[in-house]
Amino acid sequence: MRNLTWIAVAFLCCTTPATSAMAIPPPVEQYSANCQNPTYASDQLICSDEQLLSLDGKLVAILAFNPELTQRPDSAFFESQSAWLRRRSLCAMKDDHAACLRASYKDRVRVLQGVGQKIPGTVAVGRCKVRFHEDNAIFTAYNDQSLVVVDADRTVIGLVSTNEDASDWQPYVSAKKSRRMLELKTITGQVSNCHRPK
Repeated sequence: MRNLTWIAVAFLCCTTPATSAMAIPPPVEQYSANCQNPTYASDQLICSDEQLLSLDGKLVAILAFNPELTQRPDSAFFESQSAWLRRRSLCAMKDDHAACLRASYKDRVRVLQGVGQKIPGTVAVGRCKVRFHEDNAIFTAYNDQSLVVVDADRTVIGLVSTNEDASDWQPYVSAKKSRRMLELKTITGQVSNCHRPK
């Protein structure tokens, strides 16, 4: 009988899942590159590249000044910081890792610098029914690389990239411009067509 007990114990030990002490912990939540302990390939590259490290520093400064942006959830025109970081880390799988990271940081810095700002009442806006947004989207005029999306109070809720970057990075929402129309496309492939704001 004693032998049967030992066999049962040995069987249970070898067939049950690992205990929580042996489990691999989830990654530590981070919002920018971790240069103290760069585990991810993208962090390792950023921490060893002066230009990328400078871009990461800009991102860190914006988030330090506006910490609420680290907790802002995903919406039709805004990608949460944690979701952006996960996507940024996928640049390691791209042909030109560094170019993808540079584009991702430039895009993110532009978005974070704009979100939450107020657009003056003197700036003309256009309205558009967007399939992937519950309300009419309100757009202001273009700047050099983005179309600014505002709410009814004229607070910026997102930026739509109009810059056709040659890197592997894809903005969260991008727009192709024609003479009178905009084709908006999300990272998930949702598409909506709108008249361009004047």
